[in-house]
Amino acid sequence: MPASSNLRLSVAELLATAARRPQAEALRHKRRGVWLAWSWAEVLAQADQLGEALRSRGVGAGSVVAVSGEYAPTLALVAIAATHLGADVRTVPTQLGRVALAEWVAKHRPALVFLGQRNQVGPWRAALDRAALAAPLVLDAQLPWGHPGSAGFTPAGDLLGAAGGVPARNSSDVLWIEEATDWADGLSYILQAAASGRAIAFPESRLAAHRDRRETQPVAAAVSPPHQAALSADLAARLPTGPGVAARLTRAALEAGRGGRAGWPQRWLLRRLRRPYGLARLRELIVVGADGQEAADDLFAALGITRSYASPPAADAARAAPHGLAYA
Repeated sequence: MPASSNLRLSVAELLATAARRPQAEALRHKRRGVWLAWSWAEVLAQADQLGEALRSRGVGAGSVVAVSGEYAPTLALVAIAATHLGADVRTVPTQLGRVALAEWVAKHRPALVFLGQRNQVGPWRAALDRAALAAPLVLDAQLPWGHPGSAGFTPAGDLLGAAGGVPARNSSDVLWIEEATDWADGLSYILQAAASGRAIAFPESRLAAHRDRRETQPVAAAVSPPHQAALSADLAARLPTGPGVAARLTRAALEAGRGGRAGWPQRWLLRRLRRPYGLARLRELIVVGADGQEAADDLFAALGITRSYASPPAADAARAAPHGLAYA
């Protein structure tokens, strides 16, 4: 049975951060081609509104709320609001097969399901029907024009009202996240990082992550170990190869970077290699859940990007999740 993640959200820390810095940027997301930002004051206001909507749909102390989809502000808001109500928020992989999903639903019997992708509605509806559960489905996805409104789910906009957010200022000082709930520790890590005062930025979608990362040029990014490996392989595949001058210079610069011998020509070339992939300003790549034993000649190290390693937030799960906290 694929594992789900029992989240232990540091709600008190989130509230304290919001109280200290109400106008500071908390979340950033690209929606319909526009970068939007949410301040802490707006995050709490929307979480408060969302909490009332969730309560009216049966979410409360001891209930289970399932969230599945790409990490984005609305998913984070659902997790914060549900945890305020005392619910147990669990992330569910987006690629769970129908049989495994039906088993998960039968075991955990969620009171509400939040989905980030349209193609998830059918499998979840079938799994809920099989378990004889009438749990509401909330969908945070743009629907095609003319799509029927009564398709077995509630649009997230009906719970949140206006989407909120203001046009984001052009800044790379963010922690970049381009993952989904297949990374079980991701949501806990994102909310812990936000509570520490870091602004979190999300692409419009994982398919658009390369483009949106290039626009943002973030200074830090957090990834799961599988995504680190996939990103490294993708970057390696895009570098020039063969006997040409560009390939020879690239190989020489990477070798100098690995050995810590890069002079200014090599550093200039490495920066040029990083820019098209949204890594020109990246100073730190945080690998959450890795043991730190990857090979020393990893491509990121060769490009001059410092890697750090963080334990999965689940390692701190001994702390009890706060229940029944009032909104600020």
